[in-house]
Amino acid sequence: MTKKSVFMAGVSMLITACAAGKSLSDSMAAFEGSQAAGAIALWGEPDLQTHFEEQTLLVWHDYAADSGWRNTGTSARPICERTLAVDAGGTVTGWRWRGDACPLLSPAERQRAEAPQHAALQ
Repeated sequence: MTKKSVFMAGVSMLITACAAGKSLSDSMAAFEGSQAAGAIALWGEPDLQTHFEEQTLLVWHDYAADSGWRNTGTSARPICERTLAVDAGGTVTGWRWRGDACPLLSPAERQRAEAPQHAALQ
């Protein structure tokens, strides 16, 4: 697959999600089973790559001063974190997001993100 076709596949997934009024969760779930190169073409290089068990976690951060999906590094506290789990072949096997200002948040997702997080007392 060429870089151009990977990029176009990623753009196509995002446009489809936006046009259909899908949530961030729907958009991220669309990457499952596809090559991580599509997300990288769309979002740029991840801010962090770490290995966990037999997978690589790709992490993107969005910051308060950022107006889009790309990291500008202008704030110390990310307001959105998107993570994709990728297998050795480059296929996305899982995902998660957290934050209260992620792009495409549905009302239910925004409510969940804004709810206070309570740590279990041990």
